[in-house]
Amino acid sequence: MSLPAEFPPASQPTTPPPAPVQVIGYASLGTDYFVPTKVKVLLGLLAGFHMLVGVPLIVSPIVSLVMSLVSGILDPGGMVGVAIGFATGAPNVACGLGMLWRRQRGTWRAIHGVLFALAALELLAFIGGAALSVIGKHETGWGALTLVFGLIIAVAASLLFWLHVGSKLLLLRINVRRAFGFEYDDRVRLQRLGTFMMMSLYAGALLIGAVWYTLA
Repeated sequence: MSLPAEFPPASQPTTPPPAPVQVIGYASLGTDYFVPTKVKVLLGLLAGFHMLVGVPLIVSPIVSLVMSLVSGILDPGGMVGVAIGFATGAPNVACGLGMLWRRQRGTWRAIHGVLFALAALELLAFIGGAALSVIGKHETGWGALTLVFGLIIAVAASLLFWLHVGSKLLLLRINVRRAFGFEYDDRVRLQRLGTFMMMSLYAGALLIGAVWYTLA
């Protein structure tokens, strides 16, 4: 009588290896991103525009003041011009330098804060220039200069406003943010919302000014 053959050992159930877990999170502050050449060129051009705006605003009043001092005339208005030129030109120069060097998250935030302040002041200047234009519409003689000054202020403020607002929008692009060492920041959404609100305020002021000027 033969013994029953041994049954083969039962196969153990095999479990598939766990799938790799995809971790969704923010990159660390030390992450080095690849910055495309076109982004570097864009930041260089943007920095150049800001430098072209800021440097003349600083240098021109200083040159005028020095020339007046050389001629023996001390003009108090020259000191005021130097202060105004430095106050308006230095922030643009600082923004331009920040776009070229020390590209960090803090630099990005600082540039946005400066651009927001400049755009807000230029929006107020645009509204003031538009109001002067409406007031001087029917003026004659020397009073007609009110219209001219108002138009000059409104046009200059508009150009600077769109330069700074456009700079803010470009800095909000993800490729540009990576050039400053990060992809996302809690202030990105707020900065975008604030920029579009300022653009809406400008459009509203322009519409109101055009209607006011037509009906005046």
